[in-house]
Amino acid sequence: MEKNVSKILPIIIFLSGFCSLVYQVAWERIIKSSFGGDQISSFIVTSTFILGLGIGAYIFRKSLKKPIKAYAILEFSIAIFALFSYFIFTEVTNLLNSSLLNFTNITNLRLNTIFIAFIMLLPPCILIGGTLPIFLDSFLNKINYSNKKLGFIYGLNTLGACLGIITIPVIFFNHINIPSTLLIVGCINLSISAILFFHSNKIENITYVKSTIEHESLLDSLNVSKNINKAITKYQLLILAFLSGGIALSMEIVFFRLASINWPSSAYNFPLILMIFLFSMGIGSFVFSSITNDSVTKSKKVLNILFLGSALSIVCSVFVQAKFQTDSILFLLIKYFCLVSPFAFFQGGIFPIILKIGAHSKDELTESTGLIYLVNSIGAFFVVMIVQFLLFSLFGIKGVVSFLIFLCVLCIFIISYRTITEDKLKSIDRKSVV
Repeated sequence: MEKNVSKILPIIIFLSGFCSLVYQVAWERIIKSSFGGDQISSFIVTSTFILGLGIGAYIFRKSLKKPIKAYAILEFSIAIFALFSYFIFTEVTNLLNSSLLNFTNITNLRLNTIFIAFIMLLPPCILIGGTLPIFLDSFLNKINYSNKKLGFIYGLNTLGACLGIITIPVIFFNHINIPSTLLIVGCINLSISAILFFHSNKIENITYVKSTIEHESLLDSLNVSKNINKAITKYQLLILAFLSGGIALSMEIVFFRLASINWPSSAYNFPLILMIFLFSMGIGSFVFSSITNDSVTKSKKVLNILFLGSALSIVCSVFVQAKFQTDSILFLLIKYFCLVSPFAFFQGGIFPIILKIGAHSKDELTESTGLIYLVNSIGAFFVVMIVQFLLFSLFGIKGVVSFLIFLCVLCIFIISYRTITEDKLKSIDRKSVV
């Protein structure tokens, strides 16, 4: 029975990401149908969603005695909100439209979009954001805590989100209305909650009870991780989290804009770009987390490679967009893949490695994850604000792309700065000894 329970854990990780993305798009459609559906409205909703996830991760960052039951309760709360969310969103938006628009000029409709996005999206997004630190607290133990495991969880959750975005145009919104979609996906969350709650004791035994033979590998892993923390300071790590969030979301906005040029007014641009982006991120998380293998030197080198690869892939995206024009749907899909996939692949490895570096032991993981996730989300929100409302209007896409390349190079400098300083100090010490 325990083996059967352990097999469902990857499915739970996958389905959690699946549900989150379906909720995001469904709630976005409801808000946009009430306040308009331009690119700025999409950006406002997406940015608010991400900010809510970061706030939720920070609020639920404390390690719990019964994390699996807490995770089950969190999934239950998300499900209950989802089941009633269509009614809640439509009634509140209608109420705000009838009251605010009576004394507000129609040109200020976007302010209403920002307001409704914050008051309606933040509560459920905070709950969804809280699932990551609690999930890591539930299903990682002191023995299996590694870059590879973190990358596996993050990658599998991202691939679940990828499937969620695929099913929206293929199954849900083309054949099932939004209320029914929310009902179906809410029931999936309820099922996850029930399975976790009723089997929590068995899952805890699988997760935490390990043989004493593996104790030496635990000590080695902790020592390696401590060295990683010495190699990159906490402040460097938070700056990297802030900038990487801004780089990823800003480039995602660039891809959406390029897609609107390639295939104007198509409803399939958003799901196609997001699907490719999430799929490539998930694969990147698997690959690069396995490569580092908790090595101090490899972790720093891989992070440098990831940011360098991100910068080069941005240049590659500009080249693909400029040189390859086509009217064929098939070749357009290939173009989208070449446009988005390289950048997302490199970005997928960054976050799980930063999470591992941020906590040298499993005991520190949840609190560190909450802080890093919050900073990452704030970075995504504020950098995209600058990009969307300032840089695009002043410099266009080329200016934005140049700015993002600069941020990638800045991240490489931040990673290497401490090493350069330490090398200089060592050389001075050697001279003084001589």
